[in-house]
Amino acid sequence: NDSVVWHDMHTYCLLVQDGLADERQREVCCGLSDCHPSCAKQGAEQEECRGTNQQFISTFHQAGCINPSPDITFWREAPEVAWADMHEYCLRTRDGSADVRQRNFCCGSNVLCIPVACTQPSSWTCRAELVTSPGALVSKTGFSWWFRRTP
Repeated sequence: NDSVVWHDMHTYCLLVQDGLADERQREVCCGLSDCHPSCAKQGAEQEECRGTNQQFISTFHQAGCINPSPDITFWREAPEVAWADMHEYCLRTRDGSADVRQRNFCCGSNVLCIPVACTQPSSWTCRAELVTSPGALVSKTGFSWWFRRTP
């Protein structure tokens, strides 16, 4: 299905662009060379993502958390509380009051992060920009990145 192909290509590109890709995802996007892609939706992917997993994940990123694949089951079942819940994960992680499960939910499994800004979403989004620069995100491998959501 073409729409699945376009979606997968765009997702890999975004993961590489945001510095969140694993080795296999980077290789699929870039081949064997290093690359710094600029990602744009293609084909049917240019349509809004309303009702898709990407809507929930991008809105979670907009709130300030960086987990590339959070479990969105609860938000799908209770979308009326999703924005407040997303915001709370970010606040607890930023303030250091999150337990391990909450931090893993915000940052990703076994990743330590400190969101620099937590924003309560007020609308769904299909794409939240994460900008990375040295300093605020420390992964389990010891590499450091800073991240912030662009306006």
